[in-house]
Amino acid sequence: MLKHSLELVLIENMIIKRPKKTKAEFTYKGKRYENISVTDPRYYSCDNGTYIGDAIIVASIPDEPFTVDEEERYYKFIAQIFPLNADISSASSSFSATRI
Repeated sequence: MLKHSLELVLIENMIIKRPKKTKAEFTYKGKRYENISVTDPRYYSCDNGTYIGDAIIVASIPDEPFTVDEEERYYKFIAQIFPLNADISSASSSFSATRI
C-alpha cells in the first residue's frame, strides 16, 4: 500500500486530448496510458491533440482502490505537468512550481 498519494513520474510522448474535459495519454515504462484526467489549469485551453512530448508529471494515486467487477482500480489524475521540451505548441510558457 502507498504511504502517499502524489508521485513525480517521468513520462514520454504525452499528448493532451480535449474531447470534452482535458485528458492526457502518454507512455510510462513502455506501457501506453490513455484517458487520464488533467487538473493542471495551464492545459485547459490546449488544442485537442497538443503534443507535449517528454515530461515530468505530478500524478495523484489514492491509497485505497475501488472495485469494479471484483477488480481493484484507482482513480488517477495528473495534477501538474512539467514539460521537458521548451518548444511546446498551444501551451502556456509560464511554468511555475506549485506548492502541494
